[in-house]
Amino acid sequence: MSLVPSAEQWEELLDLSTKQALMGVVFGAIDRLPEDQWPPRAMRLQWGMLTQKYISRNQQLSAACKEVAARFSHQGFLCCILKGQGNFANYPEWLQNKRAPGDIDVWVIPKPETAKHKGVDPNRPIRTVVRFCQKVQPAEKVGYIHMDFPVWKDTDIEVHIRPSFLCSPVHNHRLQKWFKCQTNSIITENRDFPIPSNQFNAVFQLLHIYKHLFEEGIGLRQLLDYYFVLKNTPQSLHQEIRNTLKRFAVDKFASAVMYVLQQVFNPQNTDSSWMICQPDIDRGRHLLEEIMVAGNFGAYDERNGDVANESHGGRYWRKTKRAFRLFSLYPHESFWQPYFMVYHMAWRVLKLWRFE
Repeated sequence: MSLVPSAEQWEELLDLSTKQALMGVVFGAIDRLPEDQWPPRAMRLQWGMLTQKYISRNQQLSAACKEVAARFSHQGFLCCILKGQGNFANYPEWLQNKRAPGDIDVWVIPKPETAKHKGVDPNRPIRTVVRFCQKVQPAEKVGYIHMDFPVWKDTDIEVHIRPSFLCSPVHNHRLQKWFKCQTNSIITENRDFPIPSNQFNAVFQLLHIYKHLFEEGIGLRQLLDYYFVLKNTPQSLHQEIRNTLKRFAVDKFASAVMYVLQQVFNPQNTDSSWMICQPDIDRGRHLLEEIMVAGNFGAYDERNGDVANESHGGRYWRKTKRAFRLFSLYPHESFWQPYFMVYHMAWRVLKLWRFE
């Protein structure tokens, strides 16, 4: 670096990287600096010990992903690991296990070729997956996109019956139809467990970021994942990705994300070939402000209040206020979110997954 930070500036960087769940990634960069530019010894030891815990935990999670995929395959299901551990293939080798670990998200689909002898119904994929999971964990509730599947000690697993969703009925219909056509995007090359293609992730992970912006907030950890997805996506696919995002009305949000990725992860602007569209400065600045205020998954956003102890009505009102705060930027999703929350509650109470 051209200037060595002071102890106070190192403390600020540690606080910021903690807020954005990037402690291990930042330490990976610090570890590559000359020794005379390292932070104070006590801070570096503290940072290094935390990063080592990340490395160990990521290795455990990767092994669990391999086992989860193998077990679902044995039961007649096709599956892939979404987000989280599924992003490791895109990271540089020196950063892969330094990403802040989370839970395991697995998208599960019945295999048509094993339907007859495994009791799997590929024509009713959601109902089939839910019934199988509830046989293993009967008490678990089913959500519109996933259900908890606590079958591993000290490892949270979410089984996705849908990768994601949109609140607008028209756009969500298009999205779910697109997901049904994407089972051929599941790949296994050069991995211990199946993951989606980067072409799929360029759409899906952007939607994941978009939904969390409306839910409680989003941090730089997910933006960094998406940056490496795009860095590993061929430029020849960009037009197709743009067209897909436009069909779901998230193309304007994609432009905002491009601004954030450029400002934070590629500030020198030496190469913009990885961008799938042109940055939108105004929407991008607003998104970056939200990220800096909210932190990872909105954990530091004081506007959210006491999320852990809020009532169902309080949760509905909080999300509605948040949605309408974003109305001028993303009107489709903002307008439909209150209605979708009512529909989702009815979907869960009436167990509408039985008819899908």
